[in-house]
Amino acid sequence: MERARLINRLNDVMEEMSAGKNVVVVINGSPGMGKSTLLRDFSERAADEGAMVVGGIALRGEQKIPYSVLGKLLDSMGPALPPTLRSDLESATTRQSFIHVARVTFQAVNRLTEFGPVMVAVDDVQFIDIESLRCLQYLEQGLRGRPFGIVFTWEQQLDQEPLAMLEDFVYRSDVRRVQIDSLSPGGVAEMIAEHAGTTMDEHEATDLARVYHQVSGGNPMLVSAMLAEAPNGPYPVGDDPAGPRFREAIRMCVRRLGPLAVRVADGIAVLRDSSNMLVLSRLIDMHITVTRRVVGKLTAAGVLDGNGFRHEAVRTVILENIPADEAVKLRYRAAQLLHEEGVPSSVVADQLLEVDPFPQDWVLPILRSAAESALAGNDTRRAVEYLRFAAECCADQRQRYSLKTQVAALYWLIEPASSGSRLLSLKAPALTGMITGDDKVRVAELLLWNLRFDDALEVIDRIDGPARRFVRLVLSTGYPGLLQHADLSAVDELPAPATYSPALQAAESLATVLAQNADEHTIAQAEQVLQNAGRGPDAVRVVEPAILALIYSDLLDTAANWCERFAAELGGSGEPVWASLISGLNALVALRTGQLGAAVKHGETALALMADHSWSANAVLVLATLAEAHTSAGDHDAAARLFARPILPELLQTRAGLHYLYARGRHHLAGGRTPAALADFMACGERMTAWNLDSAALAPWRVGAADAWMASGDRDRAGEFITGQLDLLNPDLFRARGMTMRRMAVLQTADERLATLQGALQMLQIGNDRYESAHVLADMSEIYQQLGDKAYARTVARRAQRIAKSCNAEELCQKLLTAYVPGTKQQRRRTPKDDYFATLSDSERRVASLAALGYSNREIAEKLYVTVSTVEQHLTRVYRKLSIRNREELPMHVEAGTAEIA
Repeated sequence: MERARLINRLNDVMEEMSAGKNVVVVINGSPGMGKSTLLRDFSERAADEGAMVVGGIALRGEQKIPYSVLGKLLDSMGPALPPTLRSDLESATTRQSFIHVARVTFQAVNRLTEFGPVMVAVDDVQFIDIESLRCLQYLEQGLRGRPFGIVFTWEQQLDQEPLAMLEDFVYRSDVRRVQIDSLSPGGVAEMIAEHAGTTMDEHEATDLARVYHQVSGGNPMLVSAMLAEAPNGPYPVGDDPAGPRFREAIRMCVRRLGPLAVRVADGIAVLRDSSNMLVLSRLIDMHITVTRRVVGKLTAAGVLDGNGFRHEAVRTVILENIPADEAVKLRYRAAQLLHEEGVPSSVVADQLLEVDPFPQDWVLPILRSAAESALAGNDTRRAVEYLRFAAECCADQRQRYSLKTQVAALYWLIEPASSGSRLLSLKAPALTGMITGDDKVRVAELLLWNLRFDDALEVIDRIDGPARRFVRLVLSTGYPGLLQHADLSAVDELPAPATYSPALQAAESLATVLAQNADEHTIAQAEQVLQNAGRGPDAVRVVEPAILALIYSDLLDTAANWCERFAAELGGSGEPVWASLISGLNALVALRTGQLGAAVKHGETALALMADHSWSANAVLVLATLAEAHTSAGDHDAAARLFARPILPELLQTRAGLHYLYARGRHHLAGGRTPAALADFMACGERMTAWNLDSAALAPWRVGAADAWMASGDRDRAGEFITGQLDLLNPDLFRARGMTMRRMAVLQTADERLATLQGALQMLQIGNDRYESAHVLADMSEIYQQLGDKAYARTVARRAQRIAKSCNAEELCQKLLTAYVPGTKQQRRRTPKDDYFATLSDSERRVASLAALGYSNREIAEKLYVTVSTVEQHLTRVYRKLSIRNREELPMHVEAGTAEIA
């Protein structure tokens, strides 16, 4: 429709010419808008109507050749030009006598008008030679009143002033102007429908046109190029619509606008946008007014859209067309200008990455800053590129090795499997003193992670100063079996550091917790470093020990909250070390809170992330956590498959190895292999006592050993381990104390056992271990059974069974269901008249139902969004209304909103 309207306007011109009027028409528009096509279509229609069409094209390279266009026009007359006139015209052209040429041309065209309308069509008249132009003016003036017309296509050039005579001609008031603008989405849809024929309906063409219009800006030449590259019909434009035809169309659009447009397009392609017109003008050395004008022309042509290219593929085409040496110069210049303008460091750094390294003082800070920004944005690979390029730009050798160390540490996050070779290349510089300070410590840590213990110890021996304090903490808390092989005996004689780095604070927090000397300050310090943790390898050094300090302090809720925060911040960063670390810590927290299903889920996620890289201490911790979760849930085959994986002996020299021995001992014990279980528990204990890490919150090996001795029938030996454990326990380790008290109860009389178990349940509820709480309730049910209170034994057993089910502890559920809940499984609903819970309000029922499931008052308050005081008040009223003394007597069948009795 848009093209048809333009043709109709030109048809009016044809009617005027046929009526004997002299008409001049100028078709104007940006490159690629279809000026030449419109001229051709109109010429064909005029010829069909009986007009004599005399056509030719003006070329930029022929602008200095006299009569070049006129010659083409006369050639197009062909047989219509009488031979005598042709001879006279050729002779006149040779002599280059303007008046003679003009007269002979006039005579020839005037003769033609006697037989019908004559139309002269000149494409790209902006390139016409002045001699031909003067002849056309002569014709137009001499043939007024005759059926004669001239139709030009005109496009004002940016790089040269047009001929004054030409401007006077085309801008005359009586000249008809036909402006061709870019197609609307509807116009693009017409082109698509015409190309597709009957294979596409109107709605489909309209939807597709929006995409085509977005890429092409409605430039018909670009749309045609895209359609031509879809031989089987129009296709949705993907990330790269730039086929060979589209690329050539883009190049032609820009070239047609002239050299100035090429320079501006090149500059915008390098800068990525033209919003800062001053920088763009300085980059391409062009006056800002001219630059704005050219940008406007490129926008009108559909190449630009606002500040940048309409599609990244367009920018790619422009970049590919810049000569290599010119591109390098532009990149250098762009980086310098952007730096001077104070734009974000990443923008400047992206320019630098496209050129050869060059040592200048301002380059390194820019690249370092860009790397920090990339890390903050979860783009570790980009940070690696910045730092690697910075190392290449660095003239100072020590500084270069420092940057290479940072690069190796980042590669460890994203490609842990290949990090070993990079780290080994840094070992020699670390030993010779080319790598110093914290960078040398970092190399040692990463070698430890890769289990290259001998190499790590060599580097550690070369570490001096306050850093030795940190190294000893790393070894004592993570690789305690290596501590005896490192000469760190004089560390205590070193002065305390003036400032404590976050990594040192986190390591000290973990060491203090494992030594059972933690206080409120220790926990506050751990949370403080977590609050300020950033991203990258330094964050790993902080986050892992700080969260472990919370876990080993039995502050599982707090640890879970931090894991959740870091998991959310991690997003899709593509860092398997980070992701596996957080998933592994989440699994450990879930295991210790009795959420066995969640522990398995997090553990399997962590192991899957480690599938492509070798064993590490973190991998062994995850394996141990996952295996223990399977054992607790009763899936002994799954645990066996995990322990069937051979591990390196070096891993048993790590803290994670203690988890592994303890978890394997529990697996053996559950499978009835008591001697093997006892051997693992004792091996775990021997290491823990030798390494001064004898904390039940790390691995309660004495509890495991006691269970093994009880399974063997040796109650006295079991009692020795339980007593020894209670004597060593920190009062604040509620979970560990509850686990130990439960075992102590086994050695007592029935009356003593009940009180001890009640105390154990209280400790475990404070420690938030639902799985162990279910076991305590199961033991209590057994005692009530022995004491003859079978009704209450069943009530407590149901409560234990409900908690065990919520923990996914299927084996314990089945045991409770079989042993303590005999008889029918059917339930009957009491009528409101005799409802035992009818006196409870809805709020009291909700609180009572959660309390019956073993939730602490604080947890109930968080779930119901009320205060702890409100929970306590509700429970007091519940106890009074139900005539019970405490939450242990709450029936497990309390339902929020309903009242059911099993």
